[in-house]
Amino acid sequence: NESQRALALVKEHLPKMSPLNAILKLDIGLESGPLYLDARSEPVLTSSHDEEPACSVKIKPEYIKQFVEGKLEPRYGLFKDGFFDETTLPKGDIKTAVKFADYLCPVDRTNLPSAPSSEKLPKPTQDIEQALSDVKKWGYGLVSNALTPDEISTLRSALQQQAAGEINAGVSKHDGGPKASRLWHATGPNRMSEGERPVILMFFMRSFVRQQENNFLSIRPEVEAGMSDKVRRMLGFVTNGAFGGVEGEVREGIFVRRLENAVGMFR
Repeated sequence: NESQRALALVKEHLPKMSPLNAILKLDIGLESGPLYLDARSEPVLTSSHDEEPACSVKIKPEYIKQFVEGKLEPRYGLFKDGFFDETTLPKGDIKTAVKFADYLCPVDRTNLPSAPSSEKLPKPTQDIEQALSDVKKWGYGLVSNALTPDEISTLRSALQQQAAGEINAGVSKHDGGPKASRLWHATGPNRMSEGERPVILMFFMRSFVRQQENNFLSIRPEVEAGMSDKVRRMLGFVTNGAFGGVEGEVREGIFVRRLENAVGMFR
């Protein structure tokens, strides 16, 4: 029984809940009804409570298991089903709900390990084995001189032509520029003193991080038609809940197809 397994996991993590310092109403689908987690002193679970809870959480029991296994991010999981079922949205003090889910996770969000010194972080290298080793250890690697000057010139020209065509067609999407407040989404610090800074992004993300809409534009229709669902999912042909729909489709787990010539010729 998924609900009973979720209950066992919550009980196992009760000692970590003291910092909540609040009453939380928790509905994980038990036949007996919701539970109350009172963490104002030593955390305890009860089937009823006379006082009003600071927050109410209604969540699928399998999400509790995924929190514990580190497979589901609390700030996503708590709101994951709310688009289709508003009763699953946390009510009351949302911070209490987030902290509750955080304390179920294997990483202690309130006492994170110190960040490594910059000297230990990956440096640009032409040694591919070193770059791969950096990816395994740090999650990213930096490759220097990956493109020749001629390749850079060709790509710059292609990018500028593509941008001009999209602008003329009225379908261009401009970067946030000075209004982009997040370094990662702003594609890094702009150290240019003048002129344009053309950027081409090519990347692949784990499905629980985010699927993207544009990474399959160059796949031929006959190749797409022969792909298995597993490959389609890996390449972003399936929606992934709150982390990104495709062409306006936001329901989770819906396979999509590339729109034929949706914008116009793609250079």
